Amino acid sequence: MKVFISWSGPRSKAIASALRELLPDALQNVEAWMSDHEIAAGARWSNELGQALEGSAFGVICLTPENLTAPWLLFEAGSLAKSVATSRVVPYLFDLAPADVTFPLAQFQGSQATREGTLRLLLGINQVLQSPMPAERVQRVFDRWWPGFEQRLQVVSQLDQTITVRRDEREILEEILELVRRSPPVGTNILNEPSTPTSIVWRTVHDVPREERSSMSITTLESYLKALRTRWNETSSRGEEDVLEGRIKQVEEEVASRNSTGTAAQ
Repeated sequence: MKVFISWSGPRSKAIASALRELLPDALQNVEAWMSDHEIAAGARWSNELGQALEGSAFGVICLTPENLTAPWLLFEAGSLAKSVATSRVVPYLFDLAPADVTFPLAQFQGSQATREGTLRLLLGINQVLQSPMPAERVQRVFDRWWPGFEQRLQVVSQLDQTITVRRDEREILEEILELVRRSPPVGTNILNEPSTPTSIVWRTVHDVPREERSSMSITTLESYLKALRTRWNETSSRGEEDVLEGRIKQVEEEVASRNSTGTAAQ
């Protein structure tokens, strides 16, 4: 059985990598899938993601305080919700309490990254298997693997959760304009395939953080907004639409605020 593991950010990625190794070791006939290992650079992430989801019967979303609203993670969560039963999608909460999680992620029943929460996650996955192991055996196997997994979680705690790379404004603008150019008008794609950017482009353009947007000139910010609107008109993915709608609203408010401030200054 395939388990889809979603992540966003350095700490979330480290947790996902640890789970990717733990799950097949602790449970029989479980294959764990995460994008960092399976999607090659330049691959059409929509095709790769669709194929991974198609064969997945369970989803784990690695949540940390810094990625609760990360667009890429919300997009994958939305795709999971469409492909896997809600009861089989589990947010794995690191340095978070259940009350910290808001919608749309709050619709899923989460497990905390503790000994008890991790065991609960394994038992939940085990129940979905065609030939589940007895709960007592899962407990014994878990007890064997937990010390090593706990050490990896402790390392994650030490990782810098505020790592940001400030890019040159011209670099950002060029990426935005490239995204606009590669998105054809609605109805012009004769192959009926979305001209989706690669996962790298999605992460570097659509996941521009607020602090980076605040340093943009109004011209660059408006170009960014145009790119988001273009992508929203062109995408056929409901999950991506939901993510883009939220980001478009944020950027529209930022543009309006900038314009009103400029008018007042005049």
